[in-house]
Amino acid sequence: MSCRYIDMEVPSNNRSLILLSQRETLWLIAGSLAFSLIVFYPVLCDPGLSGWRAALPDFRHFTLIPDYGDPDLFTALRWVPYYTLTHFHQLSFWNPYKCGGMAMLGNPESAIVTPFLFSYLTLGLMPGMLLDICLHIAIGFAGGYLLGRELGLRPLACVVLAGMFPSSSWLPFHVGYGQLNFVPALYIPLILALLLAACRIRRWYPAALGGLIYALTLTEGNYTFVYAAFVVALVGITLSLVRLSFRPLAAAMLVGVFALAFGALKGIPVSDVLALHPRVYGASWITWPGVFQALFSHDQNAYRPSSQPFSFGEFGGYVGIPFVVLALLGIIAGGRDVLPWIVGMIAFLLLFRGDTGPHALITYVHFLPLGKNLGFSGRWIVPLVFCVGVLAATGAQFLCDRFRVWGVRLVAVLLAVG
Repeated sequence: MSCRYIDMEVPSNNRSLILLSQRETLWLIAGSLAFSLIVFYPVLCDPGLSGWRAALPDFRHFTLIPDYGDPDLFTALRWVPYYTLTHFHQLSFWNPYKCGGMAMLGNPESAIVTPFLFSYLTLGLMPGMLLDICLHIAIGFAGGYLLGRELGLRPLACVVLAGMFPSSSWLPFHVGYGQLNFVPALYIPLILALLLAACRIRRWYPAALGGLIYALTLTEGNYTFVYAAFVVALVGITLSLVRLSFRPLAAAMLVGVFALAFGALKGIPVSDVLALHPRVYGASWITWPGVFQALFSHDQNAYRPSSQPFSFGEFGGYVGIPFVVLALLGIIAGGRDVLPWIVGMIAFLLLFRGDTGPHALITYVHFLPLGKNLGFSGRWIVPLVFCVGVLAATGAQFLCDRFRVWGVRLVAVLLAVG
């Protein structure tokens, strides 16, 4: 299949929601779980940046509760609902254990309205939290593969898309910091896959399902809801212009409407809390040398010296050189179909740069409702890496189509090294 999107104007003969055979679906489930275990494994180890490769897992992590910084903060935000449900048998809309009492459902970083709450109730707080992280990684991989299929990519190119985004250093940085509100960003590929599926089969229910999953980026976190909004809007608008069709834009709008509806249970109290107590961090930025370090430096150490006003871990999102090569090929060979991802890459790079001047792109984002609550500019690295991943998958598709045998082998090598 050529490196292109499935034509959204021609009705497809395949009306199924998922473009996978039963065998490919089973392989995807197994591969997603295996990938998540590999990426998740260092969470169970203590010896530092490289020592975990030769270390055995420390199973005390299944019982020890962190007592410092953000890990303590985000664990507490999960402990309160867990304790309230298990001991008082009621939902935790209020947190009586902090500062004399604070809103729990209205806390932007809480994670109450989520199906993963059952893992906490079933396994206990810390085992449930670790399973929560591991399953999100699997969902991120599977969603990336499904998105690749919707884009008309070969399985190997789909693996490039599926593997690059959740294996970039932005995820272990935030998990290492304890910032579990960034884990829902792994839903973004699946949301877009459902958006494109709605266009392909010319039905609206996949967009509604995408809105439900999109709502989880709000009910399980905060910032990732905004990142997903920008990606969905860019894809919907750009594809509508490229294809001269209103359907992609309508599907994107439907995803957003259902996300707001499903997420209103948390979204309404959160907006009230932020209106009363805004979380404005002030200016943040990154220099061009800092951009190259964040994306391409092998020294992805959260506490390395940084020229930015915050720690390196708030800006890091490693993209290996093999993926850069594939992304450049995707830009050159992808044609108009890669325009959404090129536009997204440029836009998110400018947002990632932050407050670099009076007319920096981030200053206009601050005019949006609650826009000044978006935190450090470095966190825009998350959607930036995602767009680069789609371009890299497109480049992998080009090599596989152009050079057949040797192209497939070369892509396999680049994927493994990357």
